Amino acid sequence: VLICWVGRVVAEKRPDIFANVIRRLHSQKEVRFRAIVVGAGNFEAELAGLPNTHFLGWLSGDDLHTAYASSDVFLFPSA
Repeated sequence: VLICWVGRVVAEKRPDIFANVIRRLHSQKEVRFRAIVVGAGNFEAELAGLPNTHFLGWLSGDDLHTAYASSDVFLFPSA
């Protein structure tokens, strides 16, 4: 399963919720997943150590379309 978050990685977008979801999934050993973060912001350092998570930076055009099309779950944790 590929989980995708697209957006600014800043406090008001609730990166803590994203981190909690990823950590909980990782603790469930029978759940196989990868996560991608498309975007950037001042909370990247806090998320850098999340398991199975890759930061792609800002994408646009075909690259962004591919990220969306490749994903199984979209996680938008904004407040």
